[in-house]
Amino acid sequence: MLSRITFSTAILAFSLAACTNTDKTNGSSTADGKDTPIVQQTTPVAPDQLSADTTKHLQGTWVLNYITGPRIAFDGLYPENKPQIQLDASGNLSGNTGCNSFSAPLTITGHEWKTGDITQTEKACKGSGEQVFLSTLKKVNKYDVTDGNTLQLMSGDIAVMRFTKKL
Repeated sequence: MLSRITFSTAILAFSLAACTNTDKTNGSSTADGKDTPIVQQTTPVAPDQLSADTTKHLQGTWVLNYITGPRIAFDGLYPENKPQIQLDASGNLSGNTGCNSFSAPLTITGHEWKTGDITQTEKACKGSGEQVFLSTLKKVNKYDVTDGNTLQLMSGDIAVMRFTKKL
C-alpha cells in the first residue's frame, strides 16, 4: 500500500514539473524561431508615490451627511454641528465629531482604509451622536469617492458613512 502511495505521489510530482513553464523569455516563438515579447516589464511604482497619488483626491474637508445604524434621524443625532473630517497629504485624519475635535493616523492602500488610534478632546456632549460617529469610523475598512465630491466610507461592501466635500 505504501509503495502505491509513493508511486502515485512521484507520478503527480513529475506531472506537475512537466507543466511548469521554465521559459524565461517572456515571449512566444514565431515561424522564424525568434522570440516576440508578449508583455513588457514595467518599473514598479514606489510605495510613497502610490499613496500620494491615491490619497490626493481625498485631501480636504468632508462633511457627514449620512451614517448607518441608529434609529434616530440624522438631524436628531447632529442638531447643531455636522461631523467633519479633514485629510492631509501626510496621511493624517482629523476633524470634529459634531462636538469634540479628534485626530488619528490613517493608512490608505488602494481603496483600503485603516484608522489608527483616535485621540479627541473631552468636552461634554449632548446625545449619542459622537459615540455613533466614532464607533462607526472605527469599523471602516474601505472607501470610495464618486463624482469627486462624495466620499463613502464602507465596512466590507456596505456604505456606513457618506460625506460631501466642503468647497
